[in-house]
Amino acid sequence: MPRLSGRRGCRLVSFLTHIDTMSHKLRLLIPGLAAIRLNKIASRCLGWIPIALSTCLKRWFDKPVLTPTRRGEGLTTNGEGFFCPCVLNSGLRSRFATKSDLSKHGRFWTAGFKICSKPIYLAAAVLLLPGCSGAQAVPVAGDGDPSKIVVVATIPVLADLARNVGGSLVEVHSAVPPGADAHSYQTTPGDSVIISQADLTISNGPGGPGGPGGPGLDDFLIPVFQSARPEHALHVVASDGLDTRSQKGDPHFWQDPLLAIHYVDQIRRGLAQADPGNAGQYWEQAQHYTARLQKLDKEIAGLLDQVPPDHRILITHHQAFAHLAQRYGWQTLALAPGDAGSVTPEAILKVSQKVKNAGLPSVFVEPRFRSSALEQVARDTGTRVSPIYAGLGGEINTYVEMMQYNARSLADNLR
Repeated sequence: MPRLSGRRGCRLVSFLTHIDTMSHKLRLLIPGLAAIRLNKIASRCLGWIPIALSTCLKRWFDKPVLTPTRRGEGLTTNGEGFFCPCVLNSGLRSRFATKSDLSKHGRFWTAGFKICSKPIYLAAAVLLLPGCSGAQAVPVAGDGDPSKIVVVATIPVLADLARNVGGSLVEVHSAVPPGADAHSYQTTPGDSVIISQADLTISNGPGGPGGPGGPGLDDFLIPVFQSARPEHALHVVASDGLDTRSQKGDPHFWQDPLLAIHYVDQIRRGLAQADPGNAGQYWEQAQHYTARLQKLDKEIAGLLDQVPPDHRILITHHQAFAHLAQRYGWQTLALAPGDAGSVTPEAILKVSQKVKNAGLPSVFVEPRFRSSALEQVARDTGTRVSPIYAGLGGEINTYVEMMQYNARSLADNLR
């Protein structure tokens, strides 16, 4: 039997997930093909097809011939047909099974792959789907230097911290891309493929709405990470050890550079455990970056000291800067309670009154959000809307850049 092992096996999984990614917004399930999606318009027109063809097609896909393999042996097929990806429930949404799933479960049924004895329907589907979307090929982690440790973080800020600690020894990916809204991001099969290659994964941890131990901003990704990452991979919760009871409802601990240093130490410990042979280099790089963050803390304090004391009030759309305010002795008020909650008329009135009473020259919004409510507050109070960042994206590529930009924006617009 021909064998697809190692990176070749992973690339096959990547090809299969590419089919789903190209049609990510499409939603039509045909028994046997089990992961073909058509968009809402097409599904309204063709929604009757699964019902009409269910009985007719069932007999064509009743002989899976994927041979189960042991861990490390890769994917094996007898060459009699085409791979037909099936949906595996990750706990939040359906996704393709990955090589990791095959290794863990060892059976084609739970691994989510089978061969179609009559490949013509799958072949037609493969030819049809690329025309439905302009999606790019799914990236595969580890295509570079195989000696590097593969790190997958939930959000871009954590990925940047990991790059600074790991340096040239690591290959770092972020599940949520820069500029995307972490509160509403929908994972793709390509994310699972990358996670399945990880040696170390990193999440932010709890501290969101609901208080101590409440759901964090990346908690929705945890089931995806748990189901996709290989058994050997280690997991680091960056906020472990912090008092999550402080600044209730705000999980953006990195807005305080001293708390970001705690993140750095957590990541350094995880890398040292995943790659003991280079523990000394991780320690040196973490110490160098820690010194940079300590310097950053002083830079921010110097910029914010330029703002008159009665203007040291940060008004934003959602609560993401409570730790920044606590660190530098500011006040903060958000239209949306907790982390990206809904805005009420009462909240608009409260914020407007605060702006008027303090005579604030500006309110602030993240560029990725368009807050009509905050724009209304600005119009009603005669103030301007200025930019601020809670995460990476747009012109902001690193954590240090983000914190410097925010400090300058506050100093320039509130003086």
